[in-house]
Amino acid sequence: MQRHIKSHMHPLPSSNARLRHAAIDCTLTIEMGLTIDR
Repeated sequence: MQRHIKSHMHPLPSSNARLRHAAIDCTLTIEMGLTIDR
């Protein structure tokens, strides 16, 4: 059971970091687009 929980919990941090990275990229591109529009 512990092995199953470990293998199940492992992908969470990586996917969380990937989501955070995607959100940062989104905000960066939006800010760049706004500055370019101005």
